[in-house]
Amino acid sequence: MILKVLSAVPGLLGLKPPQQRVAAEALYPEIAAASRQPVFYTAYAVPDTVEGRFDILSLHVIAVLERIRPHDPKGQFGQALFDVMVSNLDASLREMGVGDTRVGKRVRVLAEMFYGRAKAYRAALISEVEDELTQAVGRNIYGDEAAPQAPALADYFRRAAKSEEGDETALLAGEIRFPAAQEGSTS
Repeated sequence: MILKVLSAVPGLLGLKPPQQRVAAEALYPEIAAASRQPVFYTAYAVPDTVEGRFDILSLHVIAVLERIRPHDPKGQFGQALFDVMVSNLDASLREMGVGDTRVGKRVRVLAEMFYGRAKAYRAALISEVEDELTQAVGRNIYGDEAAPQAPALADYFRRAAKSEEGDETALLAGEIRFPAAQEGSTS
């Protein structure tokens, strides 16, 4: 509630939010919807828990950050997208009944988890070590570098993070297409 009131203040003062924030707010629901696909919790066997859902949401946000990276040298869009995600996580925790005194601590822990995953996935994407991304996905999502579903999910992430022609325009317009999640999954 407080975040909604505070986020309205710039508008009341006649200030327009930066283009990156507007684009991130338009894009985030698409990212969240992609992360809620049942296939992640069935074929890919991601635990259908709060943590599992956070992991898949993070995976998708990080994929978008990787796609926009060549067009966002100052990281303004990336920061705006992260801020929108944190705002939504805060609201979700409150809706789940987490008390005000614990929300901040929980959001801080989730943000640290996100940054750790982003760093690991980024390093794995640019690494020449073939299995590094699979190991990072296995470790972060399944708690086991050798999880049998990790290679398929790592393959999905690699395809989702791949920048395509026209990404900048589409992403800044709040549009994104993710690859088919069932490709390469294990059943």
